[in-house]
Amino acid sequence: MDTTCHNGVCSKCSSGKYIITGIIVLVTAIYWIQYIWHIIGAMLILKGLLKWVKPFCPHCEPEKRVRNKF
Repeated sequence: MDTTCHNGVCSKCSSGKYIITGIIVLVTAIYWIQYIWHIIGAMLILKGLLKWVKPFCPHCEPEKRVRNKF
């Protein structure tokens, strides 16, 4: 199975997109007073890292073969 999900984007590319977007939000959040932007930036970076570590969605994972005991 290839590394594309249902949206047709490579999982490594989408994880890089989330990490870069999170870093940009965190850097620009230095000038914003609201604390929620720091949380949003951190969550985007976390989502990117998780997507990088586990590139397949639960519905996109290859089927595992079940072995018979006999």
